[in-house]
Amino acid sequence: MKIKISTLAISMIILIFGGILISSSLGWWKTDTNLKQNNSRYDGIESQLDPAEIRGSFSFAEISDLFSIPLETMAEAFMLPDSVDPQYFYNRGLDGLYGPILAEDQEIGNSAVQYFVALYTGLPYQSSEVVFLPQAAVNILKSQGQLTDEQIKYLNTHTIQIDPNELGNALDSYVEEEHDQGEALVKGTTTFYDVLAWGVSESDVMAVFDGNMPPTNMLVRDYCTQNKLEFAAVKIALQKLVDAAHP
Repeated sequence: MKIKISTLAISMIILIFGGILISSSLGWWKTDTNLKQNNSRYDGIESQLDPAEIRGSFSFAEISDLFSIPLETMAEAFMLPDSVDPQYFYNRGLDGLYGPILAEDQEIGNSAVQYFVALYTGLPYQSSEVVFLPQAAVNILKSQGQLTDEQIKYLNTHTIQIDPNELGNALDSYVEEEHDQGEALVKGTTTFYDVLAWGVSESDVMAVFDGNMPPTNMLVRDYCTQNKLEFAAVKIALQKLVDAAHP
């Protein structure tokens, strides 16, 4: 019996695609897309955190959460005195703390935090500027035993010895300047960190927002905008708390 070529072609197409459909329905056929979705090797690649995205507006608590670095380690690395709660300390505060006690060609600020986080976590990081770290931060990094020879060589020439007492004095001056009693006013540029630093408890802030604690680095005005709250009403409520805690 002879089979026409057209009939044979149609039969082959049905056989091939029919097999794919059946295999797919039984879970045997997997495309590259399915492989990527189901293979843990691909998990987190597109959402990998980048230390270079850390900004001066980040608090130590947020960095701790984002990069899984103990908050106590952050405080120890950058030598925050016991009087400072690292949970409410911003990166931008480092410039004010270290600036008065460092040489003109040295700086410990946000870039130092970025570099420390990168070395601590092993995440890639490139900086176009010279970065210095406190001796305490370098000690923590070296104790992990994960640094390359090149990284150790760089740190050995970019480590700064800091006198804790001198840093403590700089901190006292910085706090007084940043949170002067005459400036304890809730306004458009006020962050929740400012409200907490003025003595308002976290539980009192949460009471204003139905039990939610906004991100400390966020402007009160921005939080109100995002959550469709009336800034004027929130401002009045927070100002009452500030006045009570900061007479």
